[in-house]
Amino acid sequence: MGVGIADGRIAATLAARSAAHRGAPIVVPGGALATAKFLAPYAVKVLVSVAGCPPQLIDLLERLGLRQLGDIAALSPTHLVDRFGSIGLVLHRLASGTDDTPPATVPPPADLSITRVFDDPILQLDMLVFAAKSLTDELGTYFHERGQICTRMRIEADSEHGETSHRVWYRSQGMHSSTMLDRVRWQLDGWINGADPPSAGITMLRITPTEIRSDAGTQEGFWGGRSQADETAARAITRVIGFLGPQGVTVASWNGGRDPRQVYDMISVADLGSTAAAGEQLLLRPQDDSSADPNLWPGSLPAPAPAVVFHEALSVAVIDQRGHSVSVSGRGLVSAPPATLTLKGTNHEVVAWAGPWPVEERWWDERSRRVARFQLVVQVPDGQRAYLVEVFAGNWWLTAEYA
Repeated sequence: MGVGIADGRIAATLAARSAAHRGAPIVVPGGALATAKFLAPYAVKVLVSVAGCPPQLIDLLERLGLRQLGDIAALSPTHLVDRFGSIGLVLHRLASGTDDTPPATVPPPADLSITRVFDDPILQLDMLVFAAKSLTDELGTYFHERGQICTRMRIEADSEHGETSHRVWYRSQGMHSSTMLDRVRWQLDGWINGADPPSAGITMLRITPTEIRSDAGTQEGFWGGRSQADETAARAITRVIGFLGPQGVTVASWNGGRDPRQVYDMISVADLGSTAAAGEQLLLRPQDDSSADPNLWPGSLPAPAPAVVFHEALSVAVIDQRGHSVSVSGRGLVSAPPATLTLKGTNHEVVAWAGPWPVEERWWDERSRRVARFQLVVQVPDGQRAYLVEVFAGNWWLTAEYA
């Protein structure tokens, strides 16, 4: 067992290993230069055990002639990013002894705002977007050279008559130059072609990054995580928000509950906080909270959930073999197995069923409601269909359909 003290997790770990072999504690002087000097002679293969780097990456570094940590630290971070992507910046931080997990965000410089003033007012969208491209390209180059990425920015536009359009855009994955340009286009398009357009041409356009972070990438695992379809949908809904505003767009929000009609609710993106953040949350999946756990909702339906939930339940009849309406007692006992489902005057044979799932809500006040739900598989002319039905106050209702 050894004791090593140094700046940074990697340097401290290697110092402790050396101390274990030497039999005496090792203290590396503080400071970036002293830490980099201590790490320089170590072979790059130590990154496999102390930093979890894949052996294939280490093999590539050695074949490129980068056999020691000092060889990596001597290179420019920009060159490493160009060659290895975001992992290149991590490699440089590891080899130079700085923290391999930098703060998520860093304050942008106070003078980072970029402004374009037009001597002749412009009202054509294409001309404005063309002018904005030089601004976003300049910002993109600035962040790329520093291994950073912008996650939040403010776009401002003024007309010749003093009308303004100000909006803050956010994207958790970060925004490169093309992504920034999209936001400029959407905002100007929604303003110029919207319900309250400017009465004169645009004379000023300003882009101000307000939140930046180190560009560490957003690699997802093979299972779950965001997909290209999610990314495309987020871009689409963000653009719709630019046209209609946050009040004009609603998204599904998880509520939890026993009734499939209550599990999700449609809410305005204005209630999600940031307008742009709503574009990234177009599908609000259940979070790790108590409401998202179906086991905490007695009487809730087992998986899978219905594919279609009707806004208005359809009146139906569920009949047993003797032609009597099926009923459920207060103890949750079924009077007889369901045999026929009558929907819109047509009888359908029940070939399989499950249930009941009785629920008694608010039994203590006048809003009490006692229902029992069934899953029915019925025969139809083109095959079989699975429905969710419920009986309430002696009446049967079809509330959802399974895929």
